[in-house]
Amino acid sequence: MEDNILSLLNSIYECQSACKYCFNACLEEARIDMMRRCIKRTVECAEICEHTASSLAYTGDFTHEVLSICIKACEECAAECRKHNHLHCMECAKSCSECAEACHDYMDEYRKIA
Repeated sequence: MEDNILSLLNSIYECQSACKYCFNACLEEARIDMMRRCIKRTVECAEICEHTASSLAYTGDFTHEVLSICIKACEECAAECRKHNHLHCMECAKSCSECAEACHDYMDEYRKIA
């Protein structure tokens, strides 16, 4: 189980980093007005990833709920980033999708044990 948590944490931190990078890159785009929703999603997703990683590290009582929120944030961020043809958005969407999948897998594994 510990290897699963470490793998999940790695995926969460990668997603958080991709979101932060995407946020900064979006701010540099020429038509920033079209990027507002993407900017908002990436900031929110990065913050939720940070909270999720902390919750996992402490094995809190609300880990399942926190993971559910992380999945939703990652899926929403990925969907928004896919609307844009920028490389940073495509990479962010990929990382967010992988993080959501990793959270799902962890929750499935956790249910088998509990």
